[in-house]
Amino acid sequence: MISQGQQLRAARGLLNWSRPKLAERVNISPQSVAYWERASAIPRETETLKAVRRIFENEGVKFIPGGVVFASALAA
Repeated sequence: MISQGQQLRAARGLLNWSRPKLAERVNISPQSVAYWERASAIPRETETLKAVRRIFENEGVKFIPGGVVFASALAA
């Protein structure tokens, strides 16, 4: 099973987004994204996590146990 931080990194990878791009979309620092991905510090604010998830889902990313995929891949 992969960590929440690994899922965030994988979701970024699917979209070919840099840390700064995700940080800008969520209105946080790129360093925060790096901490999350290393699982050094997952955000305590559930609203921040919900916002990150919403941003990825709006771009077509689906979080599944063990990873992430494009939602269109699940429909195939």
